[in-house]
Amino acid sequence: MDIYKCKFENGKFGQTESVRFVNTSNNDVFPLVYKDKLYFSSQGHKSLGGYDLFVLENLEVKSLGAPFNSSFDDLAIFFVDDKNGFITSNRGTTGATDDIYAFNLKEKFVDVPLDYIVTDAESGEAIADVAVRIVEDSTGIVLFSGFTNDLGKISQLLDSIQLETVLNFNIFLDKEGYISKEVHFNHTVLDSNLVDVATLINLKLDPLSLEQEITALLGLKSIYYDFDKANLRPDAIIELDKVVRFMNKHAKIEVELGSHTDCKGSNEYNQNLSNLRAENAANYIKSRISSPERITYKGYGETQLKVNCPCEGRARSVCSDEENQLNRRTEFIIKSLNITTGSVKVVPSGVRQGQGANANFVFQDQSAADFRLNGLEDSEEMSGVHYRVQVESSAVQISNATAKFNRDDVYEYEHNGQFKYCLGTGLKTLEEAIKLQEQLRSNGYPEAFVVAFNNRTRISIEQAKKLQSSQN
Repeated sequence: MDIYKCKFENGKFGQTESVRFVNTSNNDVFPLVYKDKLYFSSQGHKSLGGYDLFVLENLEVKSLGAPFNSSFDDLAIFFVDDKNGFITSNRGTTGATDDIYAFNLKEKFVDVPLDYIVTDAESGEAIADVAVRIVEDSTGIVLFSGFTNDLGKISQLLDSIQLETVLNFNIFLDKEGYISKEVHFNHTVLDSNLVDVATLINLKLDPLSLEQEITALLGLKSIYYDFDKANLRPDAIIELDKVVRFMNKHAKIEVELGSHTDCKGSNEYNQNLSNLRAENAANYIKSRISSPERITYKGYGETQLKVNCPCEGRARSVCSDEENQLNRRTEFIIKSLNITTGSVKVVPSGVRQGQGANANFVFQDQSAADFRLNGLEDSEEMSGVHYRVQVESSAVQISNATAKFNRDDVYEYEHNGQFKYCLGTGLKTLEEAIKLQEQLRSNGYPEAFVVAFNNRTRISIEQAKKLQSSQN
């Protein structure tokens, strides 16, 4: 059996001719033409076994593959429309009888929505205004960027992604007052369902605080030294580079580097050795960060053993080399934050906010509120939908903000327990706001972003667009 074709012209069938590329030395049967493509079943073309289904397209025969074809006989195919149809096969009876099966073709390309929800690792609360960058792992291209909303969420839509595509992203999260984070995201696209990224990887940010030991937060392996040595080992360099990246990312934070020894040797000798170790590590960091004075160092000798391995006096313990190695370490403690944004937990360990121990914050005196646009509630500037550009968020009010930002158009509003600081005088169009945002980003506010208000109430950008659209 072979497949033939002929022309039908003037009410008559023309001469038949064998279809090129289709017929083989075995049986080729059940032709169907659909959307200018010839479908047929064949024993001769190589596929999964028995009769299988093929399509002739651009003079090339291609197998329809599984699940259309099986190791049994897969015979005729019929299309109802572009996505639905029927095939005949004896797969269900292991070759005993032929049956009819329905099929539905799934889309090869889908739009994939992704939600990124960022929360505080300690409180579990959503974090607004987190700068999010989605970077393609293989190329380093920034695919998407923006800021989380008041619910800690930012959404992304990937257009026309082929099914079975493996997404490989690096997600960068930045928010002053929190440890910056980079997370790798790997996901295989199987459908167009919403992907809640936070349920698949950890998008929680750790808040910074004074006297905080940051070794664990940065994922640092302990920086160890060889016995009786102060020089930096290659494995230590790798870890110190992580501290360099952290301090360059958080350009206002001050850190103390503390170096420790084991108990072997005299107290005086160990103190001098720890001083030298701390100095070497600190000098490595200083040469690679902005404002090198932000890193200080101190040698603690054997005064703060991590593992209790005393060597002097009658009470001596026998410790392994590994245990002594744990004592020959370097630790990093935040000594000053110098920031006004981030978690309300940005206070010294064990101290409650408002006790006066947080030297990094100045609690605002009410008489100094010279920048709050008081009396403008009914002004045209505050009426209707308008936009401003937010440049900073603070757990407490900033004293004399006009002087801090060196501008007269500073506007403060309180939202979710945080004080937000905007620049711009009630811009009436989103285009004006975006233009100001670009200016501010190039003038020292790289994370400036547009916020919208309706009268004195903050609303989303989308809400603002809808309101303005309905008014036009």
